[in-house]
Amino acid sequence: MSKERPPDPLDFFIWTVE
Repeated sequence: MSKERPPDPLDFFIWTVE
């Protein structure tokens, strides 16, 4: 979780997994 708000759906997936 490096970001506070995922800009894209794909990033959201990575953001959730990390």
